[in-house]
Amino acid sequence: MAGNPFDETAKLANLLAAQAKLKFDYSLFLKNERKLIVVEGTTDKEFLSNIKEKSVDCIVANSVFNNNLSFKTSTVKPVNCKKAIVQIIQGISRYPSFIINKPNDIDKWDLYGMVDLDCDGLGALAPMERLFVTDTHDLETLMLSTDDTLLDRLEWGGIPQDDANKAYFVAYQMSEIREILSDCHDQDAFDLGYISCGSRQVDFKSFLQETKVCLPDLIKYIVKESGSIYSSAKTKKLIDKLLGSKEGKKKFNSKGILKQDISSFDISSTPNFWTSVNGHDVLQLIQHFNADAYAKYHSDSTPLNRNFEMSLINTYDYSCFQETELYKKMKAAKIVN
Repeated sequence: MAGNPFDETAKLANLLAAQAKLKFDYSLFLKNERKLIVVEGTTDKEFLSNIKEKSVDCIVANSVFNNNLSFKTSTVKPVNCKKAIVQIIQGISRYPSFIINKPNDIDKWDLYGMVDLDCDGLGALAPMERLFVTDTHDLETLMLSTDDTLLDRLEWGGIPQDDANKAYFVAYQMSEIREILSDCHDQDAFDLGYISCGSRQVDFKSFLQETKVCLPDLIKYIVKESGSIYSSAKTKKLIDKLLGSKEGKKKFNSKGILKQDISSFDISSTPNFWTSVNGHDVLQLIQHFNADAYAKYHSDSTPLNRNFEMSLINTYDYSCFQETELYKKMKAAKIVN
């Protein structure tokens, strides 16, 4: 039986708190005044390293968790760094909490957090001064949406606009399909993580017909990848249910192929494009459509290759970042220069 999700998140947040306390204590020992910011992954740290103030140190949540095996419970789901970061920032933003022992202790924690907008439940949270959230779905979409020529300036050669548009078109389909599939009741047997490019390599050939997702093929792909006990009859019933729904009829033809054509797709006129599209999907799809990008970034030896993200971070024009709400909030807190 899986552990209580709240208890699991609390354990992770306490690990982050312990790591932060060690760093603060060491700074006091050196008589240095330091700010700490907790980020989700190494790419976030690499991005901030180009713009953060010298007095700011980064804690990478994913690295902390991977280095501390004792937090693990019987759950097999990936660690949710975002929820743990949100919880620790909540913990230093109010009293009483699991971190603050007395009201004036809050002054000892010059700690901040940065998470992607895709964090579950962020919309229901009251704004917190110490929590920074990307303007777009994630860091990758933030860079792509603010620096128009970023993909053209990669040091090894640019991505043709036609390939980029194909990737954007399919990534948008994926975001809409996830929303439709999120209503699936049997989540344990039908895990959308199998089509999440943020955590695995997705075989788009299994369910793409040129630039259109075939919904029945995508359902079958998820069932196959998950080793699910979904029978053929149950899989067909789910496909029929989805295609027969109001949204299914609106977006797909009777064979489950998207009705919209790429020729009518325009990012600028697509509502909430950058807040709904997953940047990791975009980058994997660019590799799917562009042979040079695939040769440069794909790796069969590791589940994920973050070199594409690193290329974007190293090429990004950071003056573009200054136009974002994220930058303005971080600047006010003296996190970035």
